[in-house]
Amino acid sequence: MTAYVYQKFPDRIEAIKSALQADDDFSEICADYEELCTWLAARQHPANESCEECERALELRAELEQEITRVLKQKGL
Repeated sequence: MTAYVYQKFPDRIEAIKSALQADDDFSEICADYEELCTWLAARQHPANESCEECERALELRAELEQEITRVLKQKGL
């Protein structure tokens, strides 16, 4: 469930594991991130092909990455 999160934050794996055990909201954020990354990976479009759904998903992924970082900092992890 956390492959993409760990891949994005390889230096924060232990902090992520700790936060996952202690915070249901953080677990939900990570689950959303995993689902979104899986969805994006399944939609490999040529670089010149525009995909409005994909663009929105990329924006959402960036927002989730910021939220993961914020929660970890807030927890002092």
